[in-house]
Amino acid sequence: MVQELRCHGYKVVGTDISEGDDVLTMEPRAANIVTNPPYGHNGTEPDRRAAEKIALHLLAHDPDKVCLLMPFQWWCGVGRAEGLFTRYPVSRVWAFADRFAMWPDGIPVRAGTSTINFAWFVWDKYHSGPTELGHVMFNA
Repeated sequence: MVQELRCHGYKVVGTDISEGDDVLTMEPRAANIVTNPPYGHNGTEPDRRAAEKIALHLLAHDPDKVCLLMPFQWWCGVGRAEGLFTRYPVSRVWAFADRFAMWPDGIPVRAGTSTINFAWFVWDKYHSGPTELGHVMFNA
């Protein structure tokens, strides 16, 4: 993601848990944060709440925007609805109309179509009003 953003002219600070960067021990280094956090692993062991912990940590530092690329089903869940999403209401959810596969580093890419729907979850401190829901279209 870092390289793609740089190719489009954005100034980017990149971190990666596979290189020993633990976002939970860092203060954000930018006003706008875009990430694809681990959502089932914390880098060393399984952790089903890893992405939620990262979101809470980042949002507690009051950045302008936080954008997390997550499975759409992350939107559904009583714990996040009553916790994270109540404490920090999501501004926008941009669901991908097409499914695509994202394989973690070190896992061989398998043929076939993914059954996982992904979405961008966006917190914008200047947003007012209810959460907006929209689609990302690849072939629009």
